[in-house]
Amino acid sequence: MPEKRKALGSAGERLATDYLRARGYGVEATNWHYRHHEIDIIASKGGITHVVEVKTRNQADQITLPELVKRHQERSIIEAADAYAKLHPSPLGVQIDIMLILVHPYRPSQIEYYPDAIRPMF
Repeated sequence: MPEKRKALGSAGERLATDYLRARGYGVEATNWHYRHHEIDIIASKGGITHVVEVKTRNQADQITLPELVKRHQERSIIEAADAYAKLHPSPLGVQIDIMLILVHPYRPSQIEYYPDAIRPMF
């Protein structure tokens, strides 16, 4: 991954973590790995574990929610979320959320949060 893109992604994940904490989520882990899968953020609130996939884009990028996570990425996230849920059971279960961070060069970044955006078919 090019260095500039990696830096953008890391900045987006920090913004996402701050966003969740400001809204009362407890951040349990960041960049959690299971086999070759990675979960960007694992947070909890109200007895629910939130597996959060963070996508950071430049303002110029025009992208829709279905384009954010490709099918193979979705399967990877679901597999990792399932593994995490088995290791760390949650009273009300796990949901998979997507957070889009749009970075603007001359104004604050825009954050779009899509709770329960991916629904596994277990």
